[in-house]
Amino acid sequence: MKSYYIKMNLDKRNIFLFDGIGALVSASFTGVVLPLFSQWIGLPLWSLYCLAMFPLAYGIYSLSCYWFVKTIRPSLLKATVIANLSYCILSGALILFFPGITGWGRLLLMVEILIILGVVAIELKVYRKAFSA
Repeated sequence: MKSYYIKMNLDKRNIFLFDGIGALVSASFTGVVLPLFSQWIGLPLWSLYCLAMFPLAYGIYSLSCYWFVKTIRPSLLKATVIANLSYCILSGALILFFPGITGWGRLLLMVEILIILGVVAIELKVYRKAFSA
């Protein structure tokens, strides 16, 4: 994973572009693609649309930080990490506690959680590199 991290050359500014694009992809997948298969997933449409609102908001936040914030402070990146981890917890709660979710639904949410945890690991590397002095 380290070589991939280096090739992307992420720093404290463009990590927000990386996160924002990823969040918008997640929102599109959850709010547009998954509703087409809601019967196979076992989650009602309203839950998928509600779930998609979180990465949509996170994407707007991250892209706003990338484009509009002049000085990137540690708290901005901490907020992104916390938001991503919170989304993982929410998705995990759906996996564990939503009564109608199918095996496919569990699998899809677990894959998304794993991807987001990978993003969080990258964000933490960037955080340490940029703000540890």
